Amino acid sequence: MSANTEILGNHGASHLLSCNGRTYLARCLDRKMKTAFEKHLFKRARDMAAALKEEGDMDEAKYEKHLLGLNDKYLAGDYSIMSKNGMAHLNSASGQLFLASLIFGVEEDEMLNVLVAKPTETSSLIKLVLTESMPDLKYSEADPNALAPA
Repeated sequence: MSANTEILGNHGASHLLSCNGRTYLARCLDRKMKTAFEKHLFKRARDMAAALKEEGDMDEAKYEKHLLGLNDKYLAGDYSIMSKNGMAHLNSASGQLFLASLIFGVEEDEMLNVLVAKPTETSSLIKLVLTESMPDLKYSEADPNALAPA
């Protein structure tokens, strides 16, 4: 493996999961996946602000100010996977589904079908991939499904 592959690519061990006649490849989290996670959280925040504006809970000036605040938070890293917001999302059902879809490289609907068909195998594989990808990420002893920075 070249130095460029190690620096730029997804060079961790690959893990396979077979489900319904298809084989899924679980890859270690790379920078591209982490950026996709950040963008996903940022989009959720913007969508919520737009919904509040549409419902009349926010006027145009307040909305624009709120969007600038969201942008500042994005630039400050508040939507990164290891941030408080990122950890909260990872510990939600929708966050876990989105992360799993990134790891397996499939759409969320397809990932949900795999999770329903093989919940134990999929969860174990995701935990393994997260442990390999981010050694600073630990599972809570009190709740083995909850994630937190080490």
